[in-house]
Amino acid sequence: MSAKKKTSSKTEPAIETEVKKDFSSIIALSISGVFFLLGIFGIAHHEMWRDELQSWMVATDAHSLLQLYKNCVYEGHPLLWYTLLFIINIFTNSPFSMQLLNLLIGTSFVYLFAKHAKFNLLQTLLFVFGYYTLFEYTLIARPYNLELLLMAVFIILYKHPQKYILTIFTILFLLANTSAFGLLFSICFAALFYFEQFISKNKRADSTIPVKKIVSGSVLFFVGIIFSIIQIKPEQGNLVSTDISSLFDIDKLATIFSRIYNAFFILPDLSLLPHWNFSGTMRLDSQNIPLYFIFSVIILILTSLTFYRKPILLVFYLLLTIGIIAICDLTFLLSIRYVGRVFIAFIITTWLANYFPSNQFNNPVNNLLANTGKKIQPLFISIVLLFQLIAGAMYFYNDYKLPFSGSTETADFIKQQKLDTLPVIGSQDYAVSPLSSLLYKKIFYPESQSYGSFIIWDNHLRKHQNPDFDIVFSSVDSVMGKQHKQAILILNALPSGPEGKLEHAFITPTIKLDLIHQSENSMVADEYYYVYLATKVNALN
Repeated sequence: MSAKKKTSSKTEPAIETEVKKDFSSIIALSISGVFFLLGIFGIAHHEMWRDELQSWMVATDAHSLLQLYKNCVYEGHPLLWYTLLFIINIFTNSPFSMQLLNLLIGTSFVYLFAKHAKFNLLQTLLFVFGYYTLFEYTLIARPYNLELLLMAVFIILYKHPQKYILTIFTILFLLANTSAFGLLFSICFAALFYFEQFISKNKRADSTIPVKKIVSGSVLFFVGIIFSIIQIKPEQGNLVSTDISSLFDIDKLATIFSRIYNAFFILPDLSLLPHWNFSGTMRLDSQNIPLYFIFSVIILILTSLTFYRKPILLVFYLLLTIGIIAICDLTFLLSIRYVGRVFIAFIITTWLANYFPSNQFNNPVNNLLANTGKKIQPLFISIVLLFQLIAGAMYFYNDYKLPFSGSTETADFIKQQKLDTLPVIGSQDYAVSPLSSLLYKKIFYPESQSYGSFIIWDNHLRKHQNPDFDIVFSSVDSVMGKQHKQAILILNALPSGPEGKLEHAFITPTIKLDLIHQSENSMVADEYYYVYLATKVNALN
């Protein structure tokens, strides 16, 4: 009897652990299932804008990996996302497949986060269905979800680095090739790994790895870094090239740092809704910068306090924050999808913190700071995530009710009127470019005086970056030539004539323009479209 009781007592903890694992799997599957269904509903009502379809066209216009590489020269992004799009384009030419791929990647991240991250259920739900995870990074098909998924896989594997060392370095290789921010995260993850292996005196169990394996993995990782830098480095004449002399400008850095507040507390300007790129995601009034700067300092102090008892992670978080600010300083990209990586860095660091023991301080001041950080962390995270849930719900609803871009409506009109066989001239090129993908044809861009689909961000090629209407009308005349009796002109701004907006007018003695459709209902404010039918008529006497 005693032997049986002893055996039974030994198996109880194991059974309890298995039950907890099964329960956590059910919870994670349920959350990710709901996320997937919401995502399907969302992308079904989301009209893709130019940044999404630019990536798709870069991939679909490539007939080989070498050509894909050449297409990406002016993109400023590594190849990984484009390579995935290139692969799925082998099977389908529908841009919806890109949205579905991004949703599947996002759902995978949500499952891993819900199952493995040590956030409570409320915080998990708020984060999963908040602004970044559901709206910004899932409804909008860009490589951001790919970053999140690779970071989640790294953190899960990093719990037992000895067992998964080569896989860990492979993940870092891939992460480095998602974006400039992915490169930053991969370098900081690697730095954390090397510190724990070669410098830290308090190593975790199962963290000591043979040097040969570390060297092998490191070679792969450093190849990934070099490959990423080569692709990210702007080509001469690239539109996003920056003047190095403008770096570390105090006013510029203050503006960027002020965005940290918006990255955590996303507060849409109700007076500007439903517009997306201007309400709480890009807009920052100059008079608000001092106030937002102070708020950002407070947030950085509070978030740093939460890691005070684990100094290595405090350094990790601060390095990520500095790196994100540096990238934004180099490019002056202020949108929340970029600066929001500071918040993502906070969430990722909080997840990682579960692997590291807390320091025991002898100094009472240090103890006070560490305990304060520990106490405020749950409430701070919950409040921030609640704000983000509200913001995400507002944008999700607006995206459902209104066109995100006027491109889909405009393309549908052209196809319904059976005008998609006519040559198409479009300006501004970057705003009109989504229609190339949706109409499955190249557009003549007056900016570069050539046919194209995706925009090649080369200032030398785009000689007329802001063409006046005389150049646009001249392009219509040139495209029609002697071969075409009709053509389509698509503009994202309505030209004006002597009597107001131009609806019906001759642009040459033999070419008449008639406004046949206009789309002025878009969350992306500069993706309004005005469609003209250009027709050749007899010369006026």
